[in-house]
Amino acid sequence: MENISKQIKKITKSINLIPTKELYRERALLYNKLEKFDLAMNDYEEIIKLDPKDYNAYYERACEWYNWKIYYLDESPSKESIKQNTIMYLKNSLKLKETSKSCYRIAEIYFNLLQEDEEALKYCKKAILISPNEIETLKLLGEVYNELEEYNNAIKMFNSALKLCEDSDTFLFRGITYCNLANHMNNDCDTITMYKNALNDYENALRLDSENVVAYMKMAQLLESVFNETQQAIKCYKKILELEPYNERANEAMANYYYDIGNYKNVIKYINKIGVLDSLDYLELRKAESYYELGKYNEALEIYNRILKIKNDKIVYDYRGDVYLKLGEYDKAISDYENYIKLSPEAKGVYYRLGLAYKEKGDDCSALKVLEKALELLPANEKILKLINGIKYK
Repeated sequence: MENISKQIKKITKSINLIPTKELYRERALLYNKLEKFDLAMNDYEEIIKLDPKDYNAYYERACEWYNWKIYYLDESPSKESIKQNTIMYLKNSLKLKETSKSCYRIAEIYFNLLQEDEEALKYCKKAILISPNEIETLKLLGEVYNELEEYNNAIKMFNSALKLCEDSDTFLFRGITYCNLANHMNNDCDTITMYKNALNDYENALRLDSENVVAYMKMAQLLESVFNETQQAIKCYKKILELEPYNERANEAMANYYYDIGNYKNVIKYINKIGVLDSLDYLELRKAESYYELGKYNEALEIYNRILKIKNDKIVYDYRGDVYLKLGEYDKAISDYENYIKLSPEAKGVYYRLGLAYKEKGDDCSALKVLEKALELLPANEKILKLINGIKYK
């Protein structure tokens, strides 16, 4: 770093004496190494002033702006700003000399930043005409075709790229395309074949890059939703969490898996790794249910109270009523169960718990009245009958 800074100072002295394209370009390259992309961009502007026909300067200036704003500052500039600082300069470069790199860069920006897929397609095709065997261009063209739902064309492009060089991301993108194609097929046999092709591609992506988190995620989702291989999917999610311990989607998947098998301690563990949740997120509700199942009623109550401050959610009244019942706060339990019934008149099971709350409160008359209603809705229910008999014959 220190050596580069010394070189920059030396070149700057020379520029101050006699500014030349070569000196500006040399300094711009050094600024790039120091990730001072804005200063590199300014040097390319100076080159353009000295020589408006230097097509490389237009190209590099656009790239440095991209490096500065998108890569380094991680900004989201307006579409107009993106076009003025990248597309305009790249098109000027193309006017001076048609190169595949400028066409590719324009296509990439139209696709990734501007979401203008038709324009991206046009410049990808231009790049391919100039240089047919550019792997990155073939991959991008495949992605564009996939976005345009031209899946067979997308697969052809990925096939061409893979013939030139096996690459993890190319297998990943082709796998995604196979899945999309499967989703648009009517023949079940063909659909399964496409899903199997996708699974094979995800495996190849991971063979080449064992830390490809997206490939693990896509594989897990496919194994779970299509092939019903839950345990294999769980292995993928666990691998993701080895690489990215706080990956939200993987932690959510693990939390849901443990919720389904009743391992509530792990439900809470994985939900907590997601971080701060919106109070209306369904995971908050599952977290509260898990606390309840573990006998941590105050923790469950805290979540239910938070949700009900934001939304009058009928199911939360039912769940919070259960918590109050466990805590012996029978009037609050009765209030919550009655609120739930108002919002959900078709409810059946809640009448039993409402009757139980009245019974525990010592109001047998109200308990029997409610339980009779429960029995109307659920005739011959043994649990209801037992509670009624317990009250009548105590």
